[in-house]
This record gives sequence, structure tokens and C-alpha cells, in this order.
Amino acid sequence: MVARSRNIEMHGLHRHYGIRPANCLLFACWAMAAAVLLNAPPLAAQPFDRWLRLEGAVNFRDIGGYDVTPTTLVALGRVYRSAMLTSLTATDADKIRSRGIRHILDLRTPNEVAAEPDSPLLDAFTTHTYIPVGFFSTTSHVVRYQHLIRDNSRQWRQALSLIADRNNLPLNLHCRAGRDRAGILTALTLKTLGVPRETIIQDYLLSNQAYGTTVVYRISIETALNEIDAAGGIEDYLTSIGITADQRRAIRNNLLIRRPAAEADRRWHLYP
Repeated sequence: MVARSRNIEMHGLHRHYGIRPANCLLFACWAMAAAVLLNAPPLAAQPFDRWLRLEGAVNFRDIGGYDVTPTTLVALGRVYRSAMLTSLTATDADKIRSRGIRHILDLRTPNEVAAEPDSPLLDAFTTHTYIPVGFFSTTSHVVRYQHLIRDNSRQWRQALSLIADRNNLPLNLHCRAGRDRAGILTALTLKTLGVPRETIIQDYLLSNQAYGTTVVYRISIETALNEIDAAGGIEDYLTSIGITADQRRAIRNNLLIRRPAAEADRRWHLYP
């Protein structure tokens, strides 16, 4: 998985910026260093490797970097998603701390949390919020995702309200496997930001890359997005669950950034 992600990163730099593969790693390091100096996200390097590779947790990745308009994109380094954080090593905790993550949003049920609590190593630098999202018992992916949207309006409102508060960022949101509940909240967030539907679907399907096998299905996230469309679109859906216009503006202000003018005509896409 590491080699495959590295190939994606290097291919992307070569294809979109005309950099020879042999020089891609050097360019990536330079871009990240320059971004720190300029207090700006490393647009050229980081988007093609959004993974935080940990020993004791899987599917940990940045949800940012996606294009919204030719001059606007989702900021990197502000919202992450993952599977549960029960078995973190000290090195894992240091990696999470290095990303500046200050808040953990846990979408698991009380029984799940009691059985496999997040690592106490996180307590030194994060706060926690627990918003339990339960599953409807069924073997149908369509029915399960319909109920995940329909039965948890209060939970989605609470979760999005947390993201609207800049004091909670950078934030990691997770459930048990980082697939279904985390996938829906990520989709709701990206939809609120105006990320295109197909990009949201492909981001959701990255869980299959994390696990090296098929653990999520396109029909599932399409069902969730169809539920939002059936409510009248994202604006009407957010209104129906209690997200105010001010909160919507806050989410967008927190998570959207403008691309530098020099980059406006060089839009990159993780997914061609």
C-alpha cells in the first residue's frame, strides 16, 4: 500500500507539473518546506499522499485537497478521518500530535467505546467528543445507509456543529473501522463545501485501498448522497437537520482556501 501510494504521488507530480520522476521526491520535500516558511498548505506535494501511516490504527487520512472551483479547494491539515484509535503506539501518538490535531470526534456507540476505548496517549494533547451513531441491522447496503442518514439527524447536526467551531480544528473523526459512519460524515462535510459528487464517492472508496480489499461499496455512499438529493439538496438537508446558515458559512470559512493566483490555471485532481 505504501509503494502504491508513493507511485500515485510521483506520477501525479510528473503528470500535472511536468517534473521528472527522478526529481519528484526532491520537489516534494522542497514544496513542503516552502509551505511551512510561507505559512501555506503544500499544494503541490501533499495532495497525492493524504495518508498518515500508523502502526496501531488504519485508514487515517486527510479529507482535504479537493477542488471546489478553479480557485478554491478544501484545506489540508484541518479534518482527518480514521478507524478507532485504540491500539496506538507512542510513535503513532507523536505522528498525530505533529499534525496539530487537538480534538477527537468518536462516532461509536457507548458499548463500542467501553470495549475498545481510544488510547490514553491521546489525552495529553486532545479533547474528545462522543456522538454515538448506531447501525440499522440489515444485510442490505442500501437500507443500512438510508437508515444511517434518516435515523441520525441529531448526531449529524452535532458533528457538523463541531466542525463549524474553529476551536476544534484540526480534528480527527472516527468510528470503529473508519468506513461507514466516518464515511458519511466526511461525505456530508465535503458536500457542504461544494466538492463534486464523483470526488466524494472516490474519496469514500479509498477505504478499500486502506484495507487492501473491498470493504465499502459505491452503492452505499450513492445511497447516502441520494438521500440528501431527495431532501432537496445539501442546503435543504442541512436546514432540515438544524444546521444554520451561520454554521454553514463557518464550515466553509474553516475548511475552504483560495488557491494562489499562479496555481489557478493548473488544477490538479487526485482522480482523473
